[in-house]
Amino acid sequence: RMEKKGVEPNYIVLRSILNNLVRRFTEPDALQRADFWFNEILRRGIWPDIFAYNCLLFLSKHANDNDKFLHYATKIQEENVRLDENTLRHLRDARKMLSMQKELKDLAISLESGVRKS
Repeated sequence: RMEKKGVEPNYIVLRSILNNLVRRFTEPDALQRADFWFNEILRRGIWPDIFAYNCLLFLSKHANDNDKFLHYATKIQEENVRLDENTLRHLRDARKMLSMQKELKDLAISLESGVRKS
């Protein structure tokens, strides 16, 4: 749709979409839409940064979706993405808020340890 209007969906445009979805996190499909756009970022060969991951962690956390949270936290670890303070806050909050399975809790603790903290 964007391309029909002459807008090339580069990372700046896609990042703006993710940011907008975070602001609308109470909408029931916000996480699903963010997941779609994240996959669109990857499909276009654009490398996501910590901002994109933070958006997805935030939305996963607020949707109480442990599986998605684990998926994105694992991707951060696998891709060796540098964490920022927002990421650490999401990990701490998730450990408190989500009914986390052991695997997710261990991953959150591992990431929080600061090994990849910027």
